[in-house]
Amino acid sequence: MPFGDDDFLVAHRQAGAPLVTQLTRIRAGHEDLIASAPPFSPSDSAPYIVPRAEHWWFSKQGDEGYSSSVFFVSSNGDRIEQKRVKLIRRYPQVWLPIPGEEPRGIEISVAPQQPSLHIDEITPSGAKPLASFAWWQTSDYIQNDGPTLWSAQALDRGRVAVVAIDGPPRAMTLRLRIVGGEEATESVLPCSVPLDQLLVTALGAAGRLAIVALSKEREVVAIIADVDQPQSARCRVISAAGERAAQPGFGTPAVVWAGEGFVASWIRDDGTVRACELGNLRVPPFVIDVGEGADVTFPLRQLLFADGEYVTFVWRERGGELVLRRMPNNLTGYAVATEFWHLLCGAFEKTGGKPSDTADQSTK
Repeated sequence: MPFGDDDFLVAHRQAGAPLVTQLTRIRAGHEDLIASAPPFSPSDSAPYIVPRAEHWWFSKQGDEGYSSSVFFVSSNGDRIEQKRVKLIRRYPQVWLPIPGEEPRGIEISVAPQQPSLHIDEITPSGAKPLASFAWWQTSDYIQNDGPTLWSAQALDRGRVAVVAIDGPPRAMTLRLRIVGGEEATESVLPCSVPLDQLLVTALGAAGRLAIVALSKEREVVAIIADVDQPQSARCRVISAAGERAAQPGFGTPAVVWAGEGFVASWIRDDGTVRACELGNLRVPPFVIDVGEGADVTFPLRQLLFADGEYVTFVWRERGGELVLRRMPNNLTGYAVATEFWHLLCGAFEKTGGKPSDTADQSTK
């Protein structure tokens, strides 16, 4: 894998044992096995690739026999800790890891007899109920949709934001549920674009939440919301007119908080990797091409990572090679500077290495 001296964790399905997930570490061209998750069903063949931080953790949820569990692997200094937690609900539906230093996640389930949506917090210490909401169908409905329509982010004061595209068939909306605080709330976020699937989120400063999803026409749609004032959310299509995003079921689009703003990325259906800064969405963002030739049928689960003043893009090419590209957070400034440099170099080439008359006049 062409990562050079970079240090990555890779979670992938074990060859010949599709229900077993192995967690390996890639460093300086060497691969070391860290842990193996129990043989949970269903299998998850899409590999996760995560830059290795000082503290990291990985989770996998699944069924084994007649019980459902979440399996955690985490680092504690040089020691690797593993913990298996049995879930308290008989019919778990969606497992949502919550980004952060501490291993935790949200389990979504629906009671089949009297339809109601249950949200529980799961940590290595055990399971804790957080909230219940009215629901409109049996558990089969949410189970068929899977986790691509759901995402969770940790907020202040122990709260968690759970975002989902859900609702009765043909009347689905973008919903924000706040749980874990004094009172659970549910809001419909305003967005005139009919959303379909592949929802991802990122939490920024001052309770700002970025949501990126695909429309029914495979446009890339972004929403910026204040979790405490959800009705003020702003929504718009950020992909170019006529552009269609790849729709593999996971891995694209992606969004991260990059220190001063949100950066979104996606893979177009022709394999072009695209990205932009979201800004306040009052105007269309400036979109740049990051790479091309990406696999659109079986991509990695993570396309974009934040790393200090940089963002890192990781994707798999059609031939199977992994590509890593690191760029400054200020994608717009980088693109403008790059374009200016290309124009300047072109002017020098046309004049045999001497600035053109136009270039001379522009500097006077």
